[in-house]
Amino acid sequence: MDKSFSTWIKNFPFGGNVRQDALSLLRYHQLDHIAEHTERVAKEAIRLAEQFHVDPRLADAAFVYLDYLWAQRTKLRVIHPWLKEAYLQLRGGRDLYC
Repeated sequence: MDKSFSTWIKNFPFGGNVRQDALSLLRYHQLDHIAEHTERVAKEAIRLAEQFHVDPRLADAAFVYLDYLWAQRTKLRVIHPWLKEAYLQLRGGRDLYC
């Protein structure tokens, strides 16, 4: 395990619910704004999945993939035209990183 990550989770009481633990870990480190943003993104992904009759668990996976692609956008040779639109839609529509 990465040493910095093991330090970050040291003394954190995991409860076994991945979603709740992720949010609690962020709050444990006084990153409430990131926890709140993460929760809003997850809720929006579920809403979009339901709107388009897709399993919400796939929406979570799709956002993780789109988030990764968006973070790598300056390194990619080709970016699909829909990437920014899909990324912003799953993030909740706010254009923070563009």
